[in-house]
Amino acid sequence: MSDHERFKLRKQRERERQIRLQVYAEIDRLEKISCDNCRGFLKITASAEDFKCKCAAAVEIRKLTKTLSFERRIPNEMTIEIYHQLKEQKLSDSQIAENADWSLSKFNKWKRENGLVNA
Repeated sequence: MSDHERFKLRKQRERERQIRLQVYAEIDRLEKISCDNCRGFLKITASAEDFKCKCAAAVEIRKLTKTLSFERRIPNEMTIEIYHQLKEQKLSDSQIAENADWSLSKFNKWKRENGLVNA
C-alpha cells in the first residue's frame, strides 16, 4: 500500500469514526427518551430481531444501528461467538479479517486453532 493510499484510508476511517460518534450520540439521546419497557435495553438489543418495542425511540434507534456497520465494531479479541454473529451478517472471512485489522493468514490460523476451518 502506497503512502497516498494509506493517507486516503486514514482520512476515510476518520470520517467514518466521526459519523459513528454522531450516530452513537443520537442513540444515547434517544435512549433517554425511550419508553419504560425498553429503557436500558435498547443499546444492547436494538438490532436484535427478538426486540420489537414499537415506541418512537426504539424504532429510530433500530434504524440508526443499521447505519452502523457491524463489522466495524469487531473487537480486537475475536471469539467464536463473534465469528458466528459476523457470518450470520453474511460477512466474508476476508471482510472479517480486514475489519479486525488481522491479516488473512492470521485469521485463518485463528480459525484452525478454534476448529472453524470448514465454518
